[in-house]
Amino acid sequence: MSVLLMAKAWQASVKNAARKLVLMKLADNADDDGVCWPSYNHLAAQCEMSRRTVIRHVDDLILCGFMKKTTRKGGLHFNKSNMFQLLIDEGDINNLETKKAAALIAKKQGKNKTPSDNLSSGRVVAEDHPSSVTGSPDLVTETTLPSVTGSPRTIIEPSVEPPLEPLCKNQIKKPDYIRYLFEAYPAHRRGGTDAQFWKVWKQEKLNDQDAALFLNWVVSAAKSDPQQWGIHANGQFVVGLTKFIRERRWLTPVPVAQVQPNINQPANFHSGDVGWAENLGDL
Repeated sequence: MSVLLMAKAWQASVKNAARKLVLMKLADNADDDGVCWPSYNHLAAQCEMSRRTVIRHVDDLILCGFMKKTTRKGGLHFNKSNMFQLLIDEGDINNLETKKAAALIAKKQGKNKTPSDNLSSGRVVAEDHPSSVTGSPDLVTETTLPSVTGSPRTIIEPSVEPPLEPLCKNQIKKPDYIRYLFEAYPAHRRGGTDAQFWKVWKQEKLNDQDAALFLNWVVSAAKSDPQQWGIHANGQFVVGLTKFIRERRWLTPVPVAQVQPNINQPANFHSGDVGWAENLGDL
């Protein structure tokens, strides 16, 4: 146990009591270098919560920079417990939902690879879909086998994969990042629930790229004008979420906070501004 890390964990702001308990337990297990390797089952038993809840809080702490995780292999069932490196001073729990949304969008976009990502020697050797009914030849795959002389040779085999059936409208699954996008918008202009947000999102036929642009716009606006566009702000010029989506406001310039002049500040006679002398003739 590191007394110093325990003190830092106690003072850290993580905005959730259960999350604080998990962080405290990790600090209790860590050495003076902040390294520990408790299993999720051990953390769950010690913190008296489910294993899934512990994993969720650990993921949140990692996402916000409070720690790093290294997966270790080679133990029982060929997998050891994870190794954690605590970095409590570097953590920042602010905008957690926004960070979750960004991580989910990045993960989803990483899975949606184009056929060009699977090119071999500059050409596609297999397709994902069967030929159409217009009479085009059956798709084939290439298999490389050694020849009698030892050099490789290629044979052609017909594809046996069944045709892919398109998903019907009711089978479209709501992406996990929808809830985080909904919660990243200023609270006083959200309206309804994330389910209604998802309904409008589907009606507008928006995709992962729109989600990334949406999130980037809202985050940039909150940084530029936190009084108007912060998550907990009460800005009077913020449009409703449905209007924001239908008008695709994330394609417009990010608003810039208007700096109000300080009327109590005395005139600067050395700035070249002679406005202060306009009424001297009336004296």
